[in-house]
Amino acid sequence: MLVEACHILMAMAAWLADGDIAPKSMITSMKSALAICLLLVPLCVQAQNVGIGIGVPAYRLHVEGDPGSTFGILGAQVTFSGFSDVPAVTGYSVTNDGWGYGGLFTGGYMGVNATASAGSYAGWAYGLYGTSFGTDGTRVGVYGYASGGVTNWAGYFAGETYIQDRLGISTTDPQDKLHVDGGNIRLSGIAPFYILNSTSPTTPSGYIFQENGNQEGVLHYNASGNYVNLTNSVFNPGVVVNLNTNAIGIGSFLFASGYTLNVDGKIIAEELKVQDSGGWPDFVFAEDYPLMDLDNVEQWIKDNGHLPGVPSAEAIAETGIMIGDMQKLLMQKIEELTLYILQLKEQNARLESRVRQLEKQ
Repeated sequence: MLVEACHILMAMAAWLADGDIAPKSMITSMKSALAICLLLVPLCVQAQNVGIGIGVPAYRLHVEGDPGSTFGILGAQVTFSGFSDVPAVTGYSVTNDGWGYGGLFTGGYMGVNATASAGSYAGWAYGLYGTSFGTDGTRVGVYGYASGGVTNWAGYFAGETYIQDRLGISTTDPQDKLHVDGGNIRLSGIAPFYILNSTSPTTPSGYIFQENGNQEGVLHYNASGNYVNLTNSVFNPGVVVNLNTNAIGIGSFLFASGYTLNVDGKIIAEELKVQDSGGWPDFVFAEDYPLMDLDNVEQWIKDNGHLPGVPSAEAIAETGIMIGDMQKLLMQKIEELTLYILQLKEQNARLESRVRQLEKQ
């Protein structure tokens, strides 16, 4: 019974020291013997548990604190000074592949409170570092779970967060750097913006719209041309916005200078309003308007094949037409026709009057 012998030696050493009836050399010898006994205890009582502060220990080493003390129960401090990662406490428990806890901690406030005191060290320091490895299955470096509270955070990070690979939200199989399944992404604040920062002017960046994994549309930004394109493919022009001029192109990457809307194709609308600042051709009805004589109009048409003041078919084919200008030109010709009709009416009235005079003779 080596443990009991150690207890007897300890009691005798304390009694002799208190009674001051033994020489110090004897007390020192007894303490040395006690130390040897304590060193031999693990070798002699391998089948027994050792308890400190508890009569019936449940573990190989079972330490129970004092109910009246606020001091910690177990402390380990490394006093080595040098460039070496010396662990203060090491725990190892691998009973089989996928089984065992290296450490099991329960706390009313924090289960684990880890701090990296790196001082002026210029490298990375980790308050909590988790690693998981193997050859099969799923490995999780750090796992967090919270429940039962009014608010439950499985992970809370008060600082910048770095993720090297992919991040999955509501999915364990993320297909991209950020994969959100079955939910929305919300930006809130005073002036929230979703920022796409392209580092390659020749590579488009933006949004891809899919249905069941098939691409249906793309909203992308081209840095070299400084435009945004909503289309079915990054190579096809859809609705293109030139960010230099705020001009809009539909079906074309080309923007005519001085025009806000460029359309390569047909346009259909129930109504189109052209707001013009002035120049509507009411001046035709002015007294001094130089209305061309009909004989001259006839000769112009014979010589040129189109009305005076109206562009030819060749000119329209080459440069197109301005809707506003053409509407004003057409109205000018309509008003000129009205004047010609009024002239013909006046001539016709004179002829009718003369005919009636001739009939009376």
